[in-house]
Amino acid sequence: MPRTTGGMYATGKSVAKKNLKVSDVVFFNTSGKGVSHAGIYIGNGKFAHSSSSKGV
Repeated sequence: MPRTTGGMYATGKSVAKKNLKVSDVVFFNTSGKGVSHAGIYIGNGKFAHSSSSKGV
């Protein structure tokens, strides 16, 4: 697996939100410059991630 979120995003396969499964990696644009953050889908519309300001 690539080290960066951009690399992971480029390697993965896109799925619709309604088709997410527990343990899928979800990606976000938090910087306005493309994919910059990732989390892990944990079900029921929620994900876990690590924040530099708030922790996990």
